[in-house]
Amino acid sequence: LAVSQHRSVHSAIIGNTEISQSSTNDTFTSVNPATNEPVGEVVNCGKVEAEAAVAAALQCFRTFKNSGVAERGRLLTAWAYAIQNNAEVIAELVTKEMGKPKHEALWEVRFATSFLYNYAGQVNTATTGCVINKGQRHWRPITVRQPVGVVATITAWNFPVAMIIRKVGAVIAAGCSVINSPSEDTPLTSLYLAKLGIDVGFPPGLFNVVASSRDQKQPIGELLCGSTDVSALSF
Repeated sequence: LAVSQHRSVHSAIIGNTEISQSSTNDTFTSVNPATNEPVGEVVNCGKVEAEAAVAAALQCFRTFKNSGVAERGRLLTAWAYAIQNNAEVIAELVTKEMGKPKHEALWEVRFATSFLYNYAGQVNTATTGCVINKGQRHWRPITVRQPVGVVATITAWNFPVAMIIRKVGAVIAAGCSVINSPSEDTPLTSLYLAKLGIDVGFPPGLFNVVASSRDQKQPIGELLCGSTDVSALSF
């Protein structure tokens, strides 16, 4: 996915599969705010695609929750390397989609990858339980940290790289799977990050993206907030 190709129609990503046509039978346009020129056409997801994303994420979670911390750390580090290696492309995409100056977009990419390195370094200690001394010989209270389940994330337009990575990276470090509903203003950035994740070995359903126009946000949001298969929401 190169910046020069952004005028083609971009698919949703559900279970590592690119969905080229949605239940809405529609697309929406990412527009350059400086020139009002189209940056790219995106498949317009609806409630059906959100349901499919939840199902894919849940199927992934049933296996990924048992992954070792070394594997999670490896995925996070590999994703960080891939993002850094494509920093120029991502920064140009951010500038075209939301109007941030190129040097600020590059700073955001570097800032965002710092979260991934931090999560990769903390994944061992941050997911370990402990034994608590309560002062009684016959007591042995313990804490056990376990992956919570499928996590839905809704992200805004102003930091389209950093907000997604900060949320998705933490989800992966915790052993969970994730669905992202990005802003209608910056959908291509989220899709690009997800594709880089697939390239470095994300298992199917780990990171799903359901991009949509504003009129589809309510049904998608209601589904993500109301589904019993979604255990946490980050906004």
